[in-house]
Amino acid sequence: SMADSPERLATAAAQHNSHLPAGSVPTGARQQSNSVVLHSEGEDDERPETSKRSHGGIEGANADLQKALAGGAGKRAREEDGEQEGVASAEGENDVYMGLFLKGGRLGIAVYDECEETLSVCEIADGSALGQDMEGLRMVLFQVRPTLVVTNAKPEKALEDVLLDPGEGIEYNVAFAPSKNFQYISCKNLLLQLDLRIFESGDTDADKRRRISSEIDLEAKEGVSAAGGLVMHLQTSKIVDDLSDSPVIPISRVKGLRLDKFLSIDPQTLSSLQIFHQDAHPSFSGCGSAKEGLSLFSLLDNTKSPLGRRLLRMWFVRPLLDEADINGRLKAVSFFTQPTCHDLVGSLRNLLRGVKDVPRILLRIRKTTSSVGDWASLADSLEALFQLREVCRQFAYDVGLDENDERVPAVFARAHDDLNAKLHNLEVMLRSMIDFPESAQAKRVSIQPGICDVLDERKRQYEGLGDFLHSVAEEESADLPPDANVELFVLFCPQLGYMVASPNDESKRSLETAPGFKLNFATNEWIYWKTPRMEELDETVGDIFAAICDREFQLANMIRTKILEWHDKVLEACNVAAELDCVLSFAVAAVERDFCEPSLVNEPVLYVEGGRHPLCELCTQTFVPNDISLDAGSPGSSGLSIITGANFSGKSVCMKQAALIAFMAHIGSWVPAKSCQVGLIDRIFSRVQSRESCATASSSFAIDLSQVALMLRNSTPRSLLLIDEFGKGTQPEDGISLLAASIRELLKRGPDCPRTIVVTHFKELFTLPGLLPPVEEAPIAYGTMSVMRAADAEEGGGGAKEGDEDTGLVFLYRLVEGKCVDSHGHECAINAGIPPAVVERARIVAKKLNSNEAIERLENEGEAAIKKRFQAAVSVLQRFDAERGDVRAFLRRLGNIAAASVEQVTAES
Repeated sequence: SMADSPERLATAAAQHNSHLPAGSVPTGARQQSNSVVLHSEGEDDERPETSKRSHGGIEGANADLQKALAGGAGKRAREEDGEQEGVASAEGENDVYMGLFLKGGRLGIAVYDECEETLSVCEIADGSALGQDMEGLRMVLFQVRPTLVVTNAKPEKALEDVLLDPGEGIEYNVAFAPSKNFQYISCKNLLLQLDLRIFESGDTDADKRRRISSEIDLEAKEGVSAAGGLVMHLQTSKIVDDLSDSPVIPISRVKGLRLDKFLSIDPQTLSSLQIFHQDAHPSFSGCGSAKEGLSLFSLLDNTKSPLGRRLLRMWFVRPLLDEADINGRLKAVSFFTQPTCHDLVGSLRNLLRGVKDVPRILLRIRKTTSSVGDWASLADSLEALFQLREVCRQFAYDVGLDENDERVPAVFARAHDDLNAKLHNLEVMLRSMIDFPESAQAKRVSIQPGICDVLDERKRQYEGLGDFLHSVAEEESADLPPDANVELFVLFCPQLGYMVASPNDESKRSLETAPGFKLNFATNEWIYWKTPRMEELDETVGDIFAAICDREFQLANMIRTKILEWHDKVLEACNVAAELDCVLSFAVAAVERDFCEPSLVNEPVLYVEGGRHPLCELCTQTFVPNDISLDAGSPGSSGLSIITGANFSGKSVCMKQAALIAFMAHIGSWVPAKSCQVGLIDRIFSRVQSRESCATASSSFAIDLSQVALMLRNSTPRSLLLIDEFGKGTQPEDGISLLAASIRELLKRGPDCPRTIVVTHFKELFTLPGLLPPVEEAPIAYGTMSVMRAADAEEGGGGAKEGDEDTGLVFLYRLVEGKCVDSHGHECAINAGIPPAVVERARIVAKKLNSNEAIERLENEGEAAIKKRFQAAVSVLQRFDAERGDVRAFLRRLGNIAAASVEQVTAES
């Protein structure tokens, strides 16, 4: 008897399927915590085969039980699970938080990166470094792109104005924390309480202060206040969710943030030079998401991993200023462009495809919001990182490179040495402990067989559960009276346990009097009973699926703890892979686009031979290269160049390509030129593009003025200024005077004049004396874009000259020395589709204006014809003799004048 042996039920469950492989789980026989039947809703094809085979009505009993007990609970549970998954997937898009504290002109900045668990701190002591209207802070916000900005409850007005209006393309939330959170003493003590990896066990407060002072300046009060206020707000508001018992947010490293190490470039200049360009992509469901269009970033973005793409974007918004760091990147690009590295580059890029977004995966693992796909991606990424190391080591062995070889770039040496081989052990541990195919099917972490004997035993019991419940149902049927014709089923429901189900019909009366049968509840179609056997199953077998899930969760948590112990090492390996991906991306672009390696110097120069615009050459069949020469430091040479020329001749393209070449050199990329020498640039200013908006209470000319004012106030001898068509938005006299005064202001600086390129159509700058200083006082380089007449081009004649009629122009797109006093706007108007009559009238008016002649009123052909007819009629009337003349002939003649053409009337008169 089953009652005589209480352990028999648990043992029999394992014996029914003892022939199956240990640890295997049959498809469909699921006891889920958010379900009330053996199968989940919508998975009818995955129900236990034993239940289908023995009793065909079990499906109806299960479905009826789910409707009766679950109601909307199952749906709500699934919705909650779906919402939780959505939150987990949305987290980490921008896991960067910023703290700001401004006091007495000193600005403290703190940045917390949740993925890397780093806190960066800096202080700008000189308020003038931020510029007027806090332009420096706006650029920092654009570069960091924080999710949340935390500041004190009553910030100074200058800081508040920037936070409420940061500029175009910058979006974040602002939190105003209590001012007491930013008190210097409490903030410094809070930083000393952090569990940093530089701290050692047994360190006193003095030891911690000494160690953290090696990373940041603890005496920088505003910087420490910004960091402490940010950390305190994140802790109290629980924005950074962590499962640890410690109230302190996870910070493994505190480091200094150096803003003076990067070239500053504002968002307006990035857009004007088309370094970034977002294109909207509409979709059926809405406006769609913006994607990178034709831009310098899309041209150089040949990365294969999300880590590389994110780092490459950071390189673009933070170009380097340190010559050694730039040369390190250039050396790496030069190394990988060698023909001997062709196969190596291909192998490395294929492996980098397998490196996923590991920092964000580790963040979700730490928060226990990771999915099965995250664990699989982590294992694949660790395997790819290990293979990167092996490929680099094999290449070094094949070509005979060692760590002291000068040809070896730093990033290759790091991939060769710093990619820890123990990462392979983590990958092996993951694959040996987690059954990824089963996990993907079960949508939870499933453990491999042989890891835990208790878990394997439970799984064997679970595998035989279907057949076992079928045998129990047969035993219950055998104990009924012989005259009872009832079909019984045995099933399990979480929290209700094992139950016997029977149809809700006339046969229920035989069970009401059956010994041991107790009515549990009933529905319209089924009745559910409790019997001694069911109670025995509840005690001995219980919820096997829940026990399996609990044990697997415990083991998964052990794996999670082990992975997080290697958090810093894994991130270091990811940083190496990301840097390698970016360098390989530059190398691929350099080979495919025929770029050259630039030379970096400390002098304020910019020499480019055969320079090309990297984007324009993609859109034209033939691109004409141009040379650029700016030298602000050598005597007799000029750092300011004024470019004139016809419309459509390529002046703006020539100016922009000079800026793009300088920019590319500062991010460590090769440049589109034959040769190039670039002096280090600390900031690029531009007056190229004016974006009007209803949200901006400024006209286009006011925007132009603000851009020029910004460069005049904040430019240094190491800056690069781009001025394109400044002054065209107002009266010509005002525009010319403002442009000339701005150029004079720059030239007054002498050797400290920043490198400047001016593009203009104002010929008065060099035709009117006194507007610009003479060449002897301040040398200016004049250049023009050459054009030719179509007839001269056919005959091999000279170029266009002032005063010639525009009989057709041929644009040569070649920058040559000289000045252009004619923009050839009439010819360009014809090319643009302006009606010829309008262009002809414009030529007449222009000639009259140049010669100071009166401009005659424009009369159309109808008015001229009427005037001619009137004059002819008056002439006929004056010659007519009223006394002796023929009246009929006179009237006939007037009729002929009215009917004749203008030419006939003119000839007759």
